[in-house]
Amino acid sequence: MTFSETETIATGYEEFLLSVDSYEPQAHAEFVDLITRRLCLEIHYESLYGGENYHVALRPRSGAEG
Repeated sequence: MTFSETETIATGYEEFLLSVDSYEPQAHAEFVDLITRRLCLEIHYESLYGGENYHVALRPRSGAEG
């Protein structure tokens, strides 16, 4: 799924932002590496009233962890 800076997600959205069909650990090792060691996800959001500029970030694990 891809979003631009101006796109919004509707309230109640319940789909995965990242997924693979029929996940298999061996076949999808690169995907696991991406989401655990390289991907940084930042979400900026506001309430219906606006102006709060809430922010949450998911940072990758350090390379030393496994």
